[in-house]
Amino acid sequence: MALPVPPAPGSRHEETFPSLTAREMERLRRYGTPHKYADGEKLFATGKAVPGALVVLSGVIAVSERDGLGHATPIAEQGVGQFLGEVGLLSGSASLVDATAEGEVEALLILSDKLRSLLIAEADLGERIMRALILRRAALLHAGAGGVVLIGSPAAADVIRLQVFLARNGYPQRLLDPAMDPGSERGDHPLCGRCGRASAGGLSRRRGARQSLGDCARPPDRTDGPLATELPLRPGRRWG
Repeated sequence: MALPVPPAPGSRHEETFPSLTAREMERLRRYGTPHKYADGEKLFATGKAVPGALVVLSGVIAVSERDGLGHATPIAEQGVGQFLGEVGLLSGSASLVDATAEGEVEALLILSDKLRSLLIAEADLGERIMRALILRRAALLHAGAGGVVLIGSPAAADVIRLQVFLARNGYPQRLLDPAMDPGSERGDHPLCGRCGRASAGGLSRRRGARQSLGDCARPPDRTDGPLATELPLRPGRRWG
C-alpha cells in the first residue's frame, strides 16, 4: 500500500497501522455500533467533525490527504481488523484526512466518549490503539496534511507568530515563501486561487467566507480572533 505520508519519524509502520485479531475485534463490539456504508461513501471528510473511530468489519476504506484544490493523495487502505482515527478525535478536532468506502463496507463506529472508556477499561488493547492514534497524528502534522498554507517569508514576524500558534494547537501547516515561489506573492499560485489577492506585505486572508482545512491562510495583520474562528480548533484555544 502506498504511504506518501510517513507513519512518523522513527516509528514503525506496524505500530501506526496495527491489525486487530478476531478476538480483539469482538472485545470492541460492546463499545460501538455497526454501520454499513455504500461504495464511494465518505466516512471522514477533511475539515469536518469526526464522530469517533471506525473499526473495519468488512470491506476496505481508502484514506487520503486532500489539498486546497481538492487533489487527493493516497495515504493508506484499511481493511478488516484495522481502524480509522487519530488522537485528535478524542478532543473533538476536525479530520485531517478523507476516508472513503471502496465497495460496500461495514464498520464499528466507536464514539469519542466510548473510545475514552475503552482506552481505560481495555488496558493492553487500549495501549496499542492509543499508540497508533498518536503516531498517526504525529505523521500528519509532520507532513502538514490537511492543514493551513501560510504564504510569506519564513523570517517575517507574522509568519513566525502564525507558525507558533498553529504548532501549539497541534494544527498542520505548510509555508510558501514568495522568494522561492513568486507566484505565491502575486496570488496566482495554484493554491492561492481560492484565497483572494495578496497584500503588500505578502500576507493576506480570504475574506467573506470561512476557510476550510487545506485552504490558504494569509492574514494581513494581527486579526487573531477572526482567523482563529475560521479554523476548526478546539474551544478555548487562543493566539500566543
